[in-house]
Amino acid sequence: MRRKFVSMALILFILVLSVTGCGNSNNNSANNSNTQNNITTQNDITTQNDNTTQNDNTTQNENTTQNGNTESSSTENTDSSSDKGYSYKVGIMNIDDSLPAIFGTCQIFKDAVESEEFAEKIGGHKLTVEWMDSQFSITKQQENVETLIAMGIDVLFLSGIDTIGSSATVKACNDAGIPVFMWASVAEEGEFKFIGWQEFDAGYALGKYVAENAKENEKVFCINGNYGVEAYMDREAGFIQACKDAGRDDLLPNGAPYATEWDESSTTEEAMQIMEDWIQVYGDDINWFATQGPALAKGGIEALKAAGMTDKVRSVSWVLEGTWDLEILLDGYAEYLLYVSFDELGRTMVPVCEQFYNKGYDSVEAPVLMEMFDITIDNVGEFFDVN
Repeated sequence: MRRKFVSMALILFILVLSVTGCGNSNNNSANNSNTQNNITTQNDITTQNDNTTQNDNTTQNENTTQNGNTESSSTENTDSSSDKGYSYKVGIMNIDDSLPAIFGTCQIFKDAVESEEFAEKIGGHKLTVEWMDSQFSITKQQENVETLIAMGIDVLFLSGIDTIGSSATVKACNDAGIPVFMWASVAEEGEFKFIGWQEFDAGYALGKYVAENAKENEKVFCINGNYGVEAYMDREAGFIQACKDAGRDDLLPNGAPYATEWDESSTTEEAMQIMEDWIQVYGDDINWFATQGPALAKGGIEALKAAGMTDKVRSVSWVLEGTWDLEILLDGYAEYLLYVSFDELGRTMVPVCEQFYNKGYDSVEAPVLMEMFDITIDNVGEFFDVN
């Protein structure tokens, strides 16, 4: 009987040990499982700006760029391929969305880089564009850049108001470690890379045509369209320099730093009023009419038409869209237009953005310059569908 009791006790003791052993085995398995689930896979998808996407394969995936932009999802136990769900952020700043041509630049850029096709080109990563309108205000421009930095953008594509004000904007990004590409504008200070055309060269092309075709002592009346934007001042400087280089000092009487009559305007209506005033004062002394923008040309030509002077006054301007702004050439009111495509500018910025994400900021060779074209009635069909 005693032996039977001892045997039963021994069996009970073994069972207790077994149960205890199973419990430790289960705890170890849970610990191993938790340890495995907490292994972090890190893909270094890094641009020159050290933007790194990192996945923590835990209960919550946390995607973080260096500048602090964090997005979370509740996906469990995903692998490193979940990096592709992360959305990069690109900032783009426009001088004023009310201008159709440069609004189109931003829209083309935004549509392209937010597409699935673009995402695949940068490793499957989604990209969102944060678009800001500076409304021709330096104060607004600076507020915009502060907002974009706080939003955690990876890079900024900036169209700046003027070189001085844009310097503060560029340097704010430099201090935050955010690379800057400036399009159709530059800054006096700060590190950036330029995309577009040289505004001075654009004004020079317009002035060169007038200087080569104006008769001696003819007078040129110019509307610059200065909104306080540095680009317009650069165009004016280029126009004047072209006249000087051609030896046409008669177009710049008394060595004045402006063409014969050079006024400023911001709208078609204001340009019309300026030309009406000129007609009252100068009348038949107006031989040439030059503008730095198609909306201004439209206003001035309307005033010339009303005065019956379009056959006498020779007009030159710009064409940007190739629609309404081409009509003054097709209808015979302008004889020369400088063509710079803001749509093409938007398309040019797209591969720059792609290269930035794939190879880094330093890989982009700057400046990235676009062509400008001389358009007359003889070659307009080579650039636009005029049928």
